[in-house]
Amino acid sequence: MDGSIRVQYRLLADKIEMSGPGYELVLPVQDVYRRGRLLSETFIDLFSTPGWTIARAAVLIQVYLQYLGALLEAYGYGGICLDRLNCGLPGSFIDATPQNIVIGSEGSPHLIDIEWRAHREIELGYLLFRGLALLSAFFQPLKEAPAISYKEFFESLFAAAGLPAGVNDVARYSAQEVQFQLEITGVG
Repeated sequence: MDGSIRVQYRLLADKIEMSGPGYELVLPVQDVYRRGRLLSETFIDLFSTPGWTIARAAVLIQVYLQYLGALLEAYGYGGICLDRLNCGLPGSFIDATPQNIVIGSEGSPHLIDIEWRAHREIELGYLLFRGLALLSAFFQPLKEAPAISYKEFFESLFAAAGLPAGVNDVARYSAQEVQFQLEITGVG
């Protein structure tokens, strides 16, 4: 034994659908406990501060992309583009949101709590949308546009991060997330 702390996983229900048409549950039996700071905490620190700006959030998106690139490389997916919203990512990265990335004391990112896999590639834009939508409960009013719509927020943020969205991208990502949640929860 190496002395590391292990995380044990178990299902909360006896009967659970492990796979659907688009996604499957890939719950490991155990994993290594990762010490560090969740990347999502950095986003929460920003979004919960009155007067935050799109420009500051765009910097965090670039940091997230650097960590995502390092994780893709570590998992054998080096060379995948991260410079356009429509870049294809492995379906196993659908849970690689800021909430599931721990930054260790050495500065390296580590994936945790990866429970789902898409049966097909996912778009980078969808992963970004998914991670940020999960953090929207922490949003304080935006300094430059306190009454900005969800669609305008994502389009402005993606553009500021150098990843401009197409006309229907945000609506498509939103619909994809609704479909994902319906499939994995069975509620609908």
